Amino acid sequence: MCSVTEAQTILDVIEDFKNDEKVFTAFDVTVEARTRTPDKISHRDTRRILNGEFGQMVAEGWDRELLPLNVKGNPSAFVYSADGHLADEHSLVTATTDEDDEDEDVEDGEIVCTLTAKKRLNIPKNLLSQLDLSSGSVDVQFNNDTIYGKVENDGRVRLSLKQFNVSKDSVKVSVLDNKTLVVNE
Repeated sequence: MCSVTEAQTILDVIEDFKNDEKVFTAFDVTVEARTRTPDKISHRDTRRILNGEFGQMVAEGWDRELLPLNVKGNPSAFVYSADGHLADEHSLVTATTDEDDEDEDVEDGEIVCTLTAKKRLNIPKNLLSQLDLSSGSVDVQFNNDTIYGKVENDGRVRLSLKQFNVSKDSVKVSVLDNKTLVVNE
């Protein structure tokens, strides 16, 4: 069990990584925490604390995926990423691409957005800048349905597409008018 000081150091590193929207693993937190204190930071304690913090991180738009790492033995680790980022952006994870997606036609004005593992969509800021967000929400048309995206305090709009059984890992998003986005598979 770690001391209060050690736990606070670990929490500070996690908070810094979240603020920077860094894609990271528990080991990244351990390594950084060890550089910040002369105390012995246990990786086991880091994993326990990060696991405990994950519930709050989900509420803040974070996700984690268990992925194999490109190190000896190819161990798997949870890779934490904020909405709008992919876990395979981590330097120790081999990026995965779907070759079928490369052949897709993207219309003018459409942007291909990658969904999180839990099928959440983080609307890019360059699309949001084209909308009137004064009402506090955005209309989103998806498969003949209209869903409403709430504008968060930080100005972002995040949507869950899980209820629509989206089969792909990315969707095409475009602006219809100054209050409506269109999302297509």
